[in-house]
Amino acid sequence: MEIGSDFYRELESITLNCKKCGGTGFHRSARKGRVQCTCVAKITKALALHKANIPVRYQNFDKRKLTSAFKAANKRSLDLFKEQTDDINAQVRNGSLLWLFSKPGLAKSSLVGWVLSRALDQGAVPYYLRADRLAGLRMDAGRDSEAKATYQYIIDDVDVLAIEEIEKVYLPGHMTYPAQSFYSALADIYDTAKFLIVTSNEQPVEVLRMFPDYLGDRFTEKSVQIGFSGKSGRSSHA
Repeated sequence: MEIGSDFYRELESITLNCKKCGGTGFHRSARKGRVQCTCVAKITKALALHKANIPVRYQNFDKRKLTSAFKAANKRSLDLFKEQTDDINAQVRNGSLLWLFSKPGLAKSSLVGWVLSRALDQGAVPYYLRADRLAGLRMDAGRDSEAKATYQYIIDDVDVLAIEEIEKVYLPGHMTYPAQSFYSALADIYDTAKFLIVTSNEQPVEVLRMFPDYLGDRFTEKSVQIGFSGKSGRSSHA
């Protein structure tokens, strides 16, 4: 993913405004001598989040921002979510599938962003996109070099893949070319060792009715499905 001028200036400001190193990227330690400043690690993390395609608003989400009402209404779901995301590398090795579902505005995207950022901290390679974008990449890979490179990166290099709004790609009909391309992409992904995270605004059983049998069976067998309830929290992180 290309770095735009605004993002470049944002990265540059991290070091230039650093009070510890004064913009050099290094500082003196009484014990270790000249050492790399912590601002460099911040830049490295920011670049990794950018490469992972995580929307900015979800990059630094903290689960502590969830409202007490949401936590109370979803205690079992949040406990299961924690269980499924404690050891991300184990989930990668197992080729696990985590499905988050609820009506809109109930923190699904925020929690996905939290998992992907955590994946980076645990040494895994994450990537975020919506279902229609994945379908588009699969359709364009045969004629567009950039789409092909991104698609191959997802298939070959990504460890933790988040696909949002998985139910929307088949609208208005599941036999459309985008939908068929999406199903082909899911089949490609299924055959790789990844921790796959999907979200939907509908219950999985409703979404899977639109899937071909060969995919529906795989998703039913592998997925841990976690639903959330409550009032939309668009402005308060649920």
